[in-house]
Amino acid sequence: MGSKFSSKLTINLVSVMFLSGIISAAAGVHMISGLLLDEMFTMVRMDLNTAHAVYGQSLQDVERTVRLLTARCACASHGPAHIDNNELRRIQDSEGLDVLTLLGPDGVSRLDNPMFRSVVREPRVLSSTILVSHHDLERFGQELSRRAAIPLQASPRAKETSLLTIDSGLMLASIAPVRGPNGRAQAYLFGGKLLSRDTALVDQIMRMLYQGLQRRGRDVGVVTLFQDDVRVATTLRDAGGQRAVGTRGTDLALKMAPTQDSPQAERAYALGTWYITAHETIRDFEGRPLGSLFVGVLESRYTDEHKLILFVFLAFVTCGMAAALLVGYALSRRIVKPLRTLTGAARRLAAGDLSARTRLPAGDEFGDLGTAFDSMARNIQRNDLKVKREAEHHIAASERLAMVGQLAAGIAHEINNPLGGVLVYSHLLLDDTPEGDPRRPNLKKIAQETARCRDIVRSLLDFARQGELQVEDADLHALIAQSLELAGTQKSFRSIRVIKRFAPDAPRIRLDRGKIQQVLLNVIFNAAEAMEDQQGAIIVSTRTVREGAAVQVRIRDSGCGMPPEVLARVFEPFFTTKEVGKGVGLGLAVSYGIIEKHSGSLRIRSRPGQGTVVSILLPVRGA
Repeated sequence: MGSKFSSKLTINLVSVMFLSGIISAAAGVHMISGLLLDEMFTMVRMDLNTAHAVYGQSLQDVERTVRLLTARCACASHGPAHIDNNELRRIQDSEGLDVLTLLGPDGVSRLDNPMFRSVVREPRVLSSTILVSHHDLERFGQELSRRAAIPLQASPRAKETSLLTIDSGLMLASIAPVRGPNGRAQAYLFGGKLLSRDTALVDQIMRMLYQGLQRRGRDVGVVTLFQDDVRVATTLRDAGGQRAVGTRGTDLALKMAPTQDSPQAERAYALGTWYITAHETIRDFEGRPLGSLFVGVLESRYTDEHKLILFVFLAFVTCGMAAALLVGYALSRRIVKPLRTLTGAARRLAAGDLSARTRLPAGDEFGDLGTAFDSMARNIQRNDLKVKREAEHHIAASERLAMVGQLAAGIAHEINNPLGGVLVYSHLLLDDTPEGDPRRPNLKKIAQETARCRDIVRSLLDFARQGELQVEDADLHALIAQSLELAGTQKSFRSIRVIKRFAPDAPRIRLDRGKIQQVLLNVIFNAAEAMEDQQGAIIVSTRTVREGAAVQVRIRDSGCGMPPEVLARVFEPFFTTKEVGKGVGLGLAVSYGIIEKHSGSLRIRSRPGQGTVVSILLPVRGA
């Protein structure tokens, strides 16, 4: 192996002598260009983050004004009526808002924006960017409707459209209910800042990012607010030096809309000039896309820097070619021996010899690699022993459950019928014994204890049978909610808070509804009993695992927890820490069997004083 590797390495080194110049130059140009482009994209993304922060602060300023004025109305003895239009106008002007008005319930209902309808349905403070129709803008003032009416300009490389003008407008808006003494909303305070033709926001971002820098008579940067693909506020100038409001973005730049969590960065063509830009979608409070926030810098800003870096790189490539050959030859001598050792140890490990070790001396990369290999081999050996012990323990537990199940079935069948007879005759005797008879309390106790024995026998039969599953597609979240609703009717739940944290992407699962609900109820009741006579909380959460192939349900309580010796026996049949008459110790054993039949797993973690966490793993495809 060593001689073959050395020969190949020598041939490669000789080839490098003749080809390294061309290959290194081509690779270097490609790498440097890519790195520089990545740096440009990273910088413009950082600029977008700053622009996003300024945009968000503007929305917060609108909300702050609305909140403060709403609080003032709520504290006033006369309610919202004591603030007249003149005072609202003064506050509007001082805060730089385009709209600040009090709306009655009827006035809100006549506005056709979903934001207003949402606040009427659920009175709360709601702030968002919204698209205000021409009809609503006219209600707020003719000046606003005129500002929002933007004729579309001819734009190179823009997609085809039949529109000649847009008359709706983007607005930073906030609305809050003004409540009366009875706590109900008497009116709604609405404030907004129209973004159409608003130069203040884009100029503020421009100053913050680029500080007036210019290159060859043009601004280095550009900031634009798009409504759909139309520029409604921008620092971009057309050939006449006017702001390019009404021009449209290119189809290439806008056809792949980014998500809120993933801004898009790309080269963009704008009115005859190439820019490196980043943009993110502007969405309303319901997540509907309304437009985009764009920032960008001139691509030509980086051209000279790119040429200089390439020149320096090619000079270094030329000087390093000879040195690389000498160093490579020396390294080839050191590489062959440790590689042979590593290869041999890897082959032994792959053949099943878990004691294989390289024992390479530390001090260089191959020593570190050998140490890592030896550590990996030791971990594999330890894990192999651990897996074997766990498998043996699992097999033993399964065999013990099976034996107990057979024994339970035999006992239950033998005593079920005579026990039923005892229960029937005890009730007959009770019916024949008049009230006040001194024997009646004893007969009643016989009937009660016999009924308890019957319940124990039924639990034994349920544990022993574990019949075939009746699987079907089911909504696990709905099943959990139904189980919590059933459990919530119990007296023990009156002082317990239930918190649900369901994964929104959890798929439907094939399962036996009745048996899984039996498991859920058993775990939930155990959690409630662990917090008996005290305030507590049960947190039920779900999440997808194994790349969507399974769903995990976690039920956490804030109860007393369990010591290790109790935790080790929770799945043993007939083991219980409850008082006599409150359980027979079969609930978790039966639940374990049900989850196993679904090809899932049931795990419990608990510490004294720290509560208990029960994890149920169910495969999506079912058993």
